Amino acid sequence: MLSNEYKEYIENIGTRAKELALAKLQKVEPVKNTKDFFKDSIIPLFGGNVVEQDGAIPARYTPDESGGFTITCDKDVSVIDLAHELGHHFLLGHEAACDAREDPIEEMAADYFAKSFLLPKKPFMEQVVKNSIDGRCDVVKISEIFDTPYFIVECRGKDLNIWSRCEV
Repeated sequence: MLSNEYKEYIENIGTRAKELALAKLQKVEPVKNTKDFFKDSIIPLFGGNVVEQDGAIPARYTPDESGGFTITCDKDVSVIDLAHELGHHFLLGHEAACDAREDPIEEMAADYFAKSFLLPKKPFMEQVVKNSIDGRCDVVKISEIFDTPYFIVECRGKDLNIWSRCEV
């Protein structure tokens, strides 16, 4: 389990990384979080590249000696997997590639980073308010706005403790 302090730290890193990326790419939230947008724009912006290989399950972060990194993944990789691997880059830096069996806390941290990056708190909360009627939130609509899987939107709302105030 991640402590609240660690979650806040990760939240800040994810939000700032997304803000930096969007500023450099001259985009504003909410942005469509497509797999191609991540592969072609976000990952390279932070010094990485994506290598697709059949059977790579589902993605793997590997730092390189030049300060960059490679994400090796299956062709059917999801945007959440790419964001998770980007989390390893921001949270681990250029340490050895992470293995979930060795450090499940790092895997949970990378998951939290991915949700923070894909759905930054302020724009996410704005969309929750904008897409709620009588205390009922249209999670499908938010999922479409950010082009992020429904279950990630649900998880993000739980992370931010808003579903207790807003029905899904």
